[in-house]
Amino acid sequence: MDYLELYCKTIIQPLEKMRDEILDKHYSSIFFKSKYKLLLDKIDEELMNKYNKFNDMIEEETKFQELLKDSVK
Repeated sequence: MDYLELYCKTIIQPLEKMRDEILDKHYSSIFFKSKYKLLLDKIDEELMNKYNKFNDMIEEETKFQELLKDSVK
């Protein structure tokens, strides 16, 4: 398992799971709009940050692989 898969499994997937669980359990709750909506907004914001970082990591890995490939030639 490379570090990209590890990052996805340990950072992104737990946040996504937490978000889905909150939606499943509390969407119909009377407190959803006042309390859980704020929490979901924070989770969404953090997920976006993590997705952006993941995209940056993919770009860096691609560049690194290209450099390795060019140096072998």
